Amino acid sequence: MSSRRRRSPVALSCLIAACSTLTACGEAPAPKTPTVDVAAGPAVSTAPGGAPQVSAPKEPASLFLVARWKGPVRDAARALEALGVPLSVEALLEKRMANASTLIDYEGSLDVAMSLDPSSAGDDPRVFAGLSLPLRNFDDAVGIAVHEQREVVTVRPGVVRTSNRGGAEECLIVQSAGGPGARLVCARSTRELDTLGEWMARGLGGAPPGTDGLVATLRGARLRERFLTPLRTDANELGEQARAFLAAQNVTDPDLVAAPGIVVDEGIQFLKDVDGAALHLSLASAPPHLDVEGSLRFGARNAWLTQVLVSATEKAGSPPALFWHAPRDTSSATWVRSGDPHLFDGIHRVLRKGLALALERLPIMPPGNEQVIAAFVASAFNAFTPTPTFVVVQGVFPAGKKRPAVSARPTPAETLAEAKRVATRAIGWQLTGLDAPAAEYIAWGKQSVDLYARVVKLIRASIPTHGKVTDEDRRLLGLLPQLTTVTSLPGWPPGTVAFDLQITLDSELAELFTKQRSVPAVKVAPKPGRPAGAEDTITLRIAVVPDGNHTWIGLSADLDELKKHLAATLDSAPREGTLAARDGLSALNDPGQTWGGFFSVGTLIDGTLEMVGGGSHLGAKLNGILAQMPDHGQTPILWGGTGTTGPTPTSALKLRVQAATLADVATLVKLATTPGGEEVLGKMLDKVDRP
Repeated sequence: MSSRRRRSPVALSCLIAACSTLTACGEAPAPKTPTVDVAAGPAVSTAPGGAPQVSAPKEPASLFLVARWKGPVRDAARALEALGVPLSVEALLEKRMANASTLIDYEGSLDVAMSLDPSSAGDDPRVFAGLSLPLRNFDDAVGIAVHEQREVVTVRPGVVRTSNRGGAEECLIVQSAGGPGARLVCARSTRELDTLGEWMARGLGGAPPGTDGLVATLRGARLRERFLTPLRTDANELGEQARAFLAAQNVTDPDLVAAPGIVVDEGIQFLKDVDGAALHLSLASAPPHLDVEGSLRFGARNAWLTQVLVSATEKAGSPPALFWHAPRDTSSATWVRSGDPHLFDGIHRVLRKGLALALERLPIMPPGNEQVIAAFVASAFNAFTPTPTFVVVQGVFPAGKKRPAVSARPTPAETLAEAKRVATRAIGWQLTGLDAPAAEYIAWGKQSVDLYARVVKLIRASIPTHGKVTDEDRRLLGLLPQLTTVTSLPGWPPGTVAFDLQITLDSELAELFTKQRSVPAVKVAPKPGRPAGAEDTITLRIAVVPDGNHTWIGLSADLDELKKHLAATLDSAPREGTLAARDGLSALNDPGQTWGGFFSVGTLIDGTLEMVGGGSHLGAKLNGILAQMPDHGQTPILWGGTGTTGPTPTSALKLRVQAATLADVATLVKLATTPGGEEVLGKMLDKVDRP
């Protein structure tokens, strides 16, 4: 027997348990016997004569998922070292599984495979799964299995089947064709191991992965064969129900009646087009960054969605100039390069007809408004037809001063002020940049104001001025938002047209919004047609800014901040105030992209906490944790879409986590795993927990 070593008799048990359950090992129990010398060799059933089999078995016909990770332990160790985390992955494994480093080949690949049980029927078949680990030495692994009193049977030279006495898991130890190494393959049952075992050991495991990192591949053909027929049946039933609903509503337009069936058919066709999917995760150490990429591979391009994705890929390139004009303090931004615009003609036709029909059937819309509705709908779809490129950016307002203290019994005025502050910060500011002139967007905005004014007029006319009208009716009528067009905007970019939605808040609505209970208000003389009470207004502005052949549309409840950020996007504005001068975005310049952008975790958390209550207990804890991070979650995480063309096109999404974000994560790991860090984190959380 080659490579004689001493081994813990629990090492292989823990390893096999991890394999067979597809989960990590728990804490290893104390050995029942002392470390044994396996020099005498394993006591296994007599093996047939001859050398180990070299040829690889055929791939299982029902295989649908394969995942391989080359050197996961080494990858994790390199990343932790580069980030300065004082942890040893190998030491952790040794703690949980004695002599792991002498048993497991850390440079080999961790493999997972799944297949469908061909004998199971129905649309919920049994899934076979196997997990394979690389071992340093076949003889030693077999010897340990024997001394741990597992059932060990030699199938043929170089192949040993082992299981525990209860038969809860089945494993194969298969010797490598060219040396003393081996693969340990485990599954939950004998049938699963018979289906996947030797192929995973000598077929899949016989060749090293072609790419570093984790690579998982899903094969669509196997899943279509099993699931497409029942899915088509369910989809057809859903389409029939939708058509029956339209018939019950007396909808007779051919395009609207046919729409449900088309949607169902397109969904099925897209599944038929998809030939497979893949996930690739790689962790680099110089400089540290994590890349996660998911992709779809198409065997055909018959479905509408497939054509949209492929047509965009045919126009791929670097981010448009419009993207780099976005304000520098943007918290998230996405740019999109659209494909063939005519692919949306049918959808626009159906949506136009559906929206027009819905507006005509509103009970508050009397006859005579059909032309207004038709013009509004037509203008909407003319304005929002996909442009060659467009950009969507968002930002949050910095916290600035400390959150104002709120008394236990705030006055109505204090509650209203807090409601305005929370609403303004929760909305933040949002900009959309369009590769098209502004005239159509301004025209549609004005038509929206006109249509809204007609609706409000009808609502007011429906409430009587005497008789059964109540104070609550008058209150709600007085709170109806007002929508107006503003064309005179001194200090704003030239040509700006704004549409202001003025929302009236009374103390009762403010209490619901802030979850604060005000002290009773001092009664004052009511306004005509309005009950007494404290009130304030919030103005939500949508501003359309022309900039040559481009248009920027901004939205915010803080008008000064909105003006400042819109001014920063203009061609004439200094580049120092835009994304063009921001660090950490250079990787977005890669060619061959269909869309891309970034988001910053810290600012998004800040905005989300404001919407759900930034002063909450959870909010305080999350803000405290962010404060412990060196970068406070501010470095952008990059994302983007790519693809390939040809007979089998692909469409992919790639996410990159940069070094500073990984350093933030490393800091959290240190805080959670080192005595000093645990003390810091504990004190911070205890401080939050104290009333």
